[in-house]
Amino acid sequence: MKKLALILAILISVSHMPLVRANAENLSGSYARIVADDCAFFSDASLKIVKFYLPKTYCVKIVSVGAECSRVVYMDGNLSCPMAEGYVKNVYLSFLDEEPEVIYPALNLASVCDEVIFGDTTLSKPKAVIPVGSSAVFYGAMNINGNEYEYVYVNGYVGYMRKECFAPFNLPLLEIPVKPPDSASSTDTAPDDKEIKSDFTTPEVLIIAVIVIAGLSLVFFMLKPTKEKSQKGFNDDN
Repeated sequence: MKKLALILAILISVSHMPLVRANAENLSGSYARIVADDCAFFSDASLKIVKFYLPKTYCVKIVSVGAECSRVVYMDGNLSCPMAEGYVKNVYLSFLDEEPEVIYPALNLASVCDEVIFGDTTLSKPKAVIPVGSSAVFYGAMNINGNEYEYVYVNGYVGYMRKECFAPFNLPLLEIPVKPPDSASSTDTAPDDKEIKSDFTTPEVLIIAVIVIAGLSLVFFMLKPTKEKSQKGFNDDN
């Protein structure tokens, strides 16, 4: 029985591998919406270095999807600033089926005083002094030593500047469209053919069928009693 349980567990896990891989590949190039205020944009796959926090309701572009996080790009469609590439935890993302009308924030901040732009969150690497009247492209925010800093691109530099050095600004939340419920669907009705086809493609079904048939054959031959064991059991009964 232990052998049978082990074989069945292996068959179930292997049969799902093509589906998981296909679903992850299908998400590449799609978009995901930020659904929480504290969504960190990490610069490393180990999720230890926070670069900044992304604004809620805006989106990131998916490069690849992992078990805990996704590799994403941000602001890649904005020609006035460099693209940012990093990692976001999946629990903060809502994966979208279609490209949204508004993807990234379009916010330029006006500096009201001369201010230093820093290259790291320790504020130990000043890059330059940004003069008053400069226009900075907004990426996200970061709380450093109890003060809010904006992660921006300004005058050819990317880094952190104090919120107080910019004129007051407001980043509006996007209106998230709500899909109307399907009146024809209910808990008692089965899913239509389109939903079934979207979950299973012909190659995946064939692969699963081959794996299941091979597994059943393996189980049959492993559990089939040999003639020697059968004869021994017969003699014992006699």
